[in-house]
Amino acid sequence: MSATETNYQETTAELIRNVIENRQTDYNWNRINLTITIVVAQVISTDKDVDELVHIADEAMYKAKQAGRNRTVAAEKISPKVVQ
Repeated sequence: MSATETNYQETTAELIRNVIENRQTDYNWNRINLTITIVVAQVISTDKDVDELVHIADEAMYKAKQAGRNRTVAAEKISPKVVQ
C-alpha cells in the first residue's frame, strides 16, 4: 500500500472521528456527547497472520487511549514475513 493510500485512510478515519465528536445523541432523556478512538492498521504482505494484525492494532488502540482518547492513530506498519 502506498503512502498516499495510507494517508487517505488516516484522513478518512479522522473525518469519521470528527463527525462523531461533533454529534450529540439522546440517552435516557439526557443529551450526551460521543467520542471515538480509531486505529488504522495495514498489512503490507498477505503472508501476515490476521492474529498478528489484530495484536498490533490492539496495542496501538491501548496506547492511543492512554494518550488521551478521542483520537485517530496509525498502527506501525506490518512488514512481510520471511517465507522459507
